[in-house]
Amino acid sequence: AVVSTQSGHYGRALNFACFVVITISYVFINFLSTQSSAQLGKDNKNKMIRRRNAKMQRKISIIIATDFCCWIPFVVISCLHSLDVIDATPWYALFSILILPINSVINPILYDDTITSFVNTSCIRIKSKVNSLKTTFTDSRVQVEQINDIDL
Repeated sequence: AVVSTQSGHYGRALNFACFVVITISYVFINFLSTQSSAQLGKDNKNKMIRRRNAKMQRKISIIIATDFCCWIPFVVISCLHSLDVIDATPWYALFSILILPINSVINPILYDDTITSFVNTSCIRIKSKVNSLKTTFTDSRVQVEQINDIDL
């Protein structure tokens, strides 16, 4: 029992250490990108580079946030379990079958510009349809009000 408890502590420490190293790496990339953007001039070519860097910085922030949301709860619950604060045995299946694989699915989506472009285009189309429906509804309402204003 002592060996499994020690290996559990090492596993949690390793999970947390990996998360910290990944986060520090992404923050460092973000920092270098910010410095690079700040050093660029104001001409059109550099504006494109600054936009690309800003886009990369947004992606990095989202990746860090999704990693945090998926991994830190697991580490916290594992620590609380090892300290006998809670019995997290039922939670392990949930994390290993649902939560952690979600993180594995989300990361490639965040890295791929094709999927991001598809989502953005879809959102624009949906917004356009909603605005069109609002306009149609408003026009119809105005017509009904005009009909009601006619004296018979």
